[in-house]
Amino acid sequence: MDRLSSFLVRRLRHMSRREVRRLAVRNGLLTMTVAQVDRQIVGRYLPAFDPAHLSGNAERDRIWVREKLAAFLIEPEQPKAGGTDLPAPAPVLPRHFRRLGPGPTVGSAAAAHAARVVGEAGEASNVKAVATVLLLAAAMHESGVALRDLVRLLRRRAPVASIHLQVDGFERALLRLVEKTPLAPFGPYVGMSADFAFDEALWAWVKARPSASSSTSW
Repeated sequence: MDRLSSFLVRRLRHMSRREVRRLAVRNGLLTMTVAQVDRQIVGRYLPAFDPAHLSGNAERDRIWVREKLAAFLIEPEQPKAGGTDLPAPAPVLPRHFRRLGPGPTVGSAAAAHAARVVGEAGEASNVKAVATVLLLAAAMHESGVALRDLVRLLRRRAPVASIHLQVDGFERALLRLVEKTPLAPFGPYVGMSADFAFDEALWAWVKARPSASSSTSW
């Protein structure tokens, strides 16, 4: 169970860091190029700021990014629907942090370190998501099914799994992870709760026509 719990938590952290890097690209802190490696299309992140400001020490550099570049790691506040407020302007990278034009390219090691530090600096643990995956790991462990068999099942195109936990809110939290994140292989998926499937009003048909309890919109 420890291995499974550790894997699921690491996957949550990986997804969080990936979203931070994508946000940093939208805000202009990172750039991304696309390359083909072994017939796979992959993205490569490059710093828009001069990585010479980084020391090479991961912990020290995470603190520096949080102190100097935090505005680039935060989703800008969106105006309310129907409001007259304009969207918040994108942050501007200070001139003394910018790279010096299209000159020498950043080395691979320096670029990888900068992109990794940016992702880790903006990473925020979702306590609810962590609790959900730990409960999921416990349920998978209690099932008695070998981890290798569970992985093989989840890698199928249309796996069917039934999970029973006496924890209020677990079903909604798990469905949100499955539907909103690529936590499961080949995800995100479209989920449906058991309560929805057994709502008799949705299936009340008589002689190929909806019953009086059903309604139709055109």
